[in-house]
Amino acid sequence: MIREFGFKNQNDTSLSDFKGNIITGRVKNIYLTGTDDEDLGCIEIESIANKTNTTQKAYPFFPNNTSYPLIDEIVLCFNLPSQYIGSQQANEKLYYINVVNVWNNPHVNFYPNPDKTNGNIPSSENKSYNQIFDSSPVNLSSKPNESLPSVQGTFRERDNIHPLQPYMGDIIQQGRFGNSIRFGSTNQRPDNNNGINDWSKYKGESRIFDTKVQAQTGDPILILRNGQPVLNSKLPNKPWTPINEKINWDLSSIYMTSNQQIPIEFNGKPWKNQIESFTEDPQPIEPKLYAGGPQVIIRSDRLVLNARQDSILLNAQKSISLSSTDNINFDTNKMVIESQNVKLGSYDATESLILGDTFLAQLDQVMIALQNLCSQLSIEQNWPAGVAVPKANVITTALALQNIAGGVSKNIESFKSKTIKTK
Repeated sequence: MIREFGFKNQNDTSLSDFKGNIITGRVKNIYLTGTDDEDLGCIEIESIANKTNTTQKAYPFFPNNTSYPLIDEIVLCFNLPSQYIGSQQANEKLYYINVVNVWNNPHVNFYPNPDKTNGNIPSSENKSYNQIFDSSPVNLSSKPNESLPSVQGTFRERDNIHPLQPYMGDIIQQGRFGNSIRFGSTNQRPDNNNGINDWSKYKGESRIFDTKVQAQTGDPILILRNGQPVLNSKLPNKPWTPINEKINWDLSSIYMTSNQQIPIEFNGKPWKNQIESFTEDPQPIEPKLYAGGPQVIIRSDRLVLNARQDSILLNAQKSISLSSTDNINFDTNKMVIESQNVKLGSYDATESLILGDTFLAQLDQVMIALQNLCSQLSIEQNWPAGVAVPKANVITTALALQNIAGGVSKNIESFKSKTIKTK
């Protein structure tokens, strides 16, 4: 098979003799670090059609889309104008566009030179790069292979990176490490309308812009996934077996839906406990049952939203729910909560808050009046046998109460919160 790749003239010996033809070359080196900007991403290739050690440099073709090959992958190249076009210098150079999809796998497509591996080239994608060179037995363990030749630099081949399962009409971008973007849609079987993947099972209708829309094949969905499941039980045994995205097991995901139902498990806590604070109908729909129209789902172990210069704005027609097993913290210089019904401590709280300034102002008046009364009582006298005698018990009580009232009145401002206001 390898001899079928190559040039039209199999007898030529120099890469430079094939201007105008598509060149298929095997990558022998790539410049990613410690190089001039001009050579960034540049590769050195050898012809796979000729048994020669001649190499030639090839440069990335696309200025805005980079997909760098690995050593011993096969690339398509062709000559096009260089930066010297119009001058007396050479005005053409070699460009490469992409890796030949030998094994139909986004992770690696190695195909080393058979002359340098004693013919130990696999007939299918069941040998690692290291196994090809060492002639070791096939090993399909899910444990990453950490013993690759140093020629690959920081890249480590893994035998458990799976391609995505495609569906008719999909456009899929896949990285080498289980990260991907799927521009897809709802996919239902024509014979029974059953969904053939997790996001295609909803058969009902949704209200979108006040219009009822029936779920059907072709409803768009965009899935951005970074990292496939790490548990082997959630993956097929063979690395070339394609998989679907799994929102509950992929490392991080963003789903942008139109009319789909996404089976997301929410927070590990029973949904009825999470919405116990919503006392009025309709209560929020459980996330895995929601199919009310377009939604965006972001799922990961940790989410950070950071607006460096301006604001984060959250707005919803119905509800915004904040739920946490441990804490919800607010740290700000000013906080405003505007609502007609605020409950603190429990969803069935019934005790009313006191308007502090109004209450304390009136309490201060009571304290002043009480001090005046105590002042009068402190000079109260009895008149037994026409002789004035102080009422000792009344005076003692009055003086003590007068001191208490005076202390309350003196410290009335300290009872007010300097940070929390209510209306």
